[in-house]
Amino acid sequence: MKSRILFLLLLSAGFNGEAQFSDPFEIEVDRNEAQVNLRVDIPADHYLYVDAFSLVNEKGHSLIPFEWPTPHEINDPNSGKPKAVYAQSFSLHFLEVPPE
Repeated sequence: MKSRILFLLLLSAGFNGEAQFSDPFEIEVDRNEAQVNLRVDIPADHYLYVDAFSLVNEKGHSLIPFEWPTPHEINDPNSGKPKAVYAQSFSLHFLEVPPE
């Protein structure tokens, strides 16, 4: 089912080896009349940087879910500094916004 809301996911993740050239993440959007649900599957040994993950609609407006997942802190292998990441699969839930 084609959703009227277009999710642009700006993802940045630390990859190793072959995974650097392919997208290991799976994104699933489920929409009904009242809400939109987004499922992000994160494979083992992968993560998404919290500060590089955002959701916007087709008009460029930020989408804010009911609740964000709890991030984990890692020692970033690229910078050597602590970074907040999503290391486990999660779901986000949004109310459907009527078209203007």
